[in-house]
Amino acid sequence: MLSITAPKDSYIELFMSLLKDQETPSEYDFWAAVWTIGAAVGRSCYIDRPRAPIFFNWYIVICAESGMTRKSTVINFANDILEGCLPECADIIQNKTTPEKLWSLMANRSGQYGRSHIVLNISEMVTFFGREGYSMGMPVLLTDLYDCPTKREGGGSVNYGTLPLINPFITLIAGSTPSWLARAINPDVIEGGFTSRVIFINSDYRKKLIFWPDELARPNIQAAKEYLNAIRDHAARLHTIQPDEKAKAFLTKWYGTRTFNADTYSRSFESREDSHVLRLAGTLALSQLKSSIGLSEVELALYAISRAKKSGRSIFKSAVSNLRLANGLDKIREVLLKRGLNGINNKELHLRVRYLLGTMDYNGVMDILIDTGAVRMYQVSNRRSEKSSRFTKYFMATTKILDKKIWHEVLSRSGQLNEDVHPQPDETKPVLPSSNSLALEDHTSTQKPSHSDLSSLPSIDLSISYTSDDLDR
Repeated sequence: MLSITAPKDSYIELFMSLLKDQETPSEYDFWAAVWTIGAAVGRSCYIDRPRAPIFFNWYIVICAESGMTRKSTVINFANDILEGCLPECADIIQNKTTPEKLWSLMANRSGQYGRSHIVLNISEMVTFFGREGYSMGMPVLLTDLYDCPTKREGGGSVNYGTLPLINPFITLIAGSTPSWLARAINPDVIEGGFTSRVIFINSDYRKKLIFWPDELARPNIQAAKEYLNAIRDHAARLHTIQPDEKAKAFLTKWYGTRTFNADTYSRSFESREDSHVLRLAGTLALSQLKSSIGLSEVELALYAISRAKKSGRSIFKSAVSNLRLANGLDKIREVLLKRGLNGINNKELHLRVRYLLGTMDYNGVMDILIDTGAVRMYQVSNRRSEKSSRFTKYFMATTKILDKKIWHEVLSRSGQLNEDVHPQPDETKPVLPSSNSLALEDHTSTQKPSHSDLSSLPSIDLSISYTSDDLDR
């Protein structure tokens, strides 16, 4: 992946500068810096989004084959920065534990401080999650606590009762190999919601190659520690942070015009993509000691999160049964073409492909086909009564389903074409834009509008819903 730059004069820029003489990819440096901010801030500050507040707890997994890109180097460096910058109630865990032990520790801290703050800094994810059956409950626990609920009941025993968690906050950074993730994180875990909460960062190239390092003194990290402490205190004084009006308007437009993919990982990640963008934008604002989230932070957050999504998608590409998805797409097209203008109802079409596509994949594929105009959806009343509110969905192919360009777009959005990641072998010259560059504006201005905004053909206008009382139809 290409290098990435930080906002000018920010803590993240200072953090990354301390690693300039290391081989670690700048992508790793950026996300490790982001993680340390969240770990230091804890629950003292959050983004006050109505009905869905966002805290700065990050689940970040740095992914590369062993020894390739020095992922442990940046993870350990992040731990060094955090020493002396965490609240009194915080506990750092760097080795293997069980869900039961972790719950017990958090429950004890809840009793002592009225809150629990856990920082997981794991060099190798396999040693933390393990292969044993009792460790497989860890993704479930992390998934449940991700949104930082005010209280959770659980743990304990039948004889002594439960051990409640009060104001839990848990954040994670870990290293892993792509092969282990592909084996351990199966499609059921993806659909269970764990991976949608994790930022997976994958890079195959180091920012520089150093065979024989110079005899340089260890980087002086005291300035970074002082900056991080200032951010922690600043966040505590703010308590909440929100996007300003321009940033909010920009995000509203982006949210309403974004497109979705059909592969299992991307669809799961996109369900929380807006939260990731806000969380990163807020982190970038805090890294500059700002009191609100501006447009420049939002643009850089959109850019970085879109790259993270592509990175995760490339890791799990082999784990989401792409062959079955491709065969399912072909089967759907075959059935729709055979039915012609008569169309086919949703239930029958799903039955035709049920052995190739699960419900989630099927719905994602149909959304893409409709959005591209390759398929038109209409509704037929189930009863002759005009007062009946029950309808059956019908699908009918349009001529666009035979268009090579349209079908290429369908395949790309469903994860069948690997066009997402184009790694570059040389990262010595950062080429990604800063938060003030025009390149970011180019990136964010190309958000793809929905099909109904683009289409000039009334025959495939998706805003039209057809109702018929003719049951034979």
